Amino acid sequence: MSSLDAPARAVEAQPPAAVDAVSLPDATPRWATRVRALHWLVFATVAIAVCAVLAREWVDDGGLGKALMRVHTQAGVLVLAFALLRIASRLAARAPRTHDRRALAGRAAALIHLFFYLALIALPLLGWGYLNAKGKPVLLLGLELPRIVGRDRDLAETLQSLHTTLAWTFLAIVGVHVLGALWHHFVAKDDVLRSMLRPAKAPAPAASPSTPPVHEVIE
Repeated sequence: MSSLDAPARAVEAQPPAAVDAVSLPDATPRWATRVRALHWLVFATVAIAVCAVLAREWVDDGGLGKALMRVHTQAGVLVLAFALLRIASRLAARAPRTHDRRALAGRAAALIHLFFYLALIALPLLGWGYLNAKGKPVLLLGLELPRIVGRDRDLAETLQSLHTTLAWTFLAIVGVHVLGALWHHFVAKDDVLRSMLRPAKAPAPAASPSTPPVHEVIE
């Protein structure tokens, strides 16, 4: 065999290390992007609403208290809008196979999510009705929203009581939800928590070893 065949033999003999070093993309089952985005939008607006109303209890400045109440009210309206979009997107999306949904834990999680969807609609509407029953408008970005009930002092007290009770119940169930997500991640070690997170970027593929020049192989 002639020396001219040496370069070809050298190229064919290169090990497949470059192929093995390429990192495959993250294959974790995940919810659709719109579902994940709306999930965290709802979380953010609920957090703003809760922080605003709790901070209002700790301030003595009347002007600041009113400003915090306006933040709470407008965040609540956004929670209602995002929750409706979240429910619609959830109904249109296929759930990823992250765990056994027929098991007891899976059925409990389904009931918790049903409660969340109902509460995320009921809480803003109760607050909206409470303000209207007190004779106050509900504003969003400076625009007055339609009144859903007439002025009624007794109704206002009832709606306020329902809103407060449901809000504390909702926060308690949120705590259970968070603990459940952590249990899935650290104990069950499944993909429940990761399915609602942004996928990690795949590492860049390793550079393949360069082929030696032909003259070096021939020598």
